[in-house]
Amino acid sequence: MPEQNNDDDMALVAAEFVRSPQEEAEVQTELEADLATLRRGEIPRKGVFDTIHNFGEERFMEALPEIKKYIISTDERLRYIALHVLTFHYQLPDYARVAMDMMKDDPDQDCRIMAINGLLSLRRNTDDQYALKELATIVRNEEEEEFVRETAYKAMHGIISYDMDEQLRLSIEPFDLAKDVDWELVNSYR
Repeated sequence: MPEQNNDDDMALVAAEFVRSPQEEAEVQTELEADLATLRRGEIPRKGVFDTIHNFGEERFMEALPEIKKYIISTDERLRYIALHVLTFHYQLPDYARVAMDMMKDDPDQDCRIMAINGLLSLRRNTDDQYALKELATIVRNEEEEEFVRETAYKAMHGIISYDMDEQLRLSIEPFDLAKDVDWELVNSYR
């Protein structure tokens, strides 16, 4: 029996995820209907999160004006998903400033962590000095939650020089702020 080529296997797997033009049209129609329903305020509060997330997954940019509104929601879950879509899915560089504000000021820890990760998504490998200074401030803030400080430190590394293996290592290995932080690096951003 001949060995099957790996490229052929990958092509078959990829083909399973390609939509036909009819399927694309159906998805587009559903997204447009969901957007109209969201605009009318007819989606139950619990369903808004999933709807916004779906807009992001589908890169449905027509929903951008609606999604932007949720950045200031009183519901932390909606602020979280709105920022996630704007920074990860849509990759909108204008939201780096919003992410920096949220990572410092949002009352919810999960939103602050999402803001840090969203900033990393937008500023990866840029050596953005302003972003690094803001992240270093969080790392030094002893009143901030430890996990938020750790996330800020790890994001600093990715903004300076993103290495997927290093980011993975930093995310799975035990981390101790006192022992594992390069304080000379952090303190160089003041």
